[in-house]
Amino acid sequence: MSERQPMPTPNSNPAIVDLALADLRQRGALGVKTYGTRLQAHNGRDSLRDAYEEALDMALYLRQCIEERRAQDLTLEDVDTLRWMRAQAQRADAGAPTNNTQRALTVLDKLLAGGAK
Repeated sequence: MSERQPMPTPNSNPAIVDLALADLRQRGALGVKTYGTRLQAHNGRDSLRDAYEEALDMALYLRQCIEERRAQDLTLEDVDTLRWMRAQAQRADAGAPTNNTQRALTVLDKLLAGGAK
């Protein structure tokens, strides 16, 4: 995960800051609808705790995204290899599948569900 990234390439997509500002406006409106007020200082809540819990949630969502993208980076050759491995695992325990074989099949099925590029 410590790979270097290239410099950003300008394109015709909207600027992320503009999208984030629109999101903030929507969140403000949702706050008024949900809580009857916009977020303000000294509102009786522990903002550090709220922010920390949100940061933990964000870390989990980011890691999920990384894992899902990694699964999508399979090539067709990778998928063929995984299918071969799955068939071999099924043949090896054709009579009475072991827990290890079942686990291997589950993992291979998850990888195969990610697709190929």
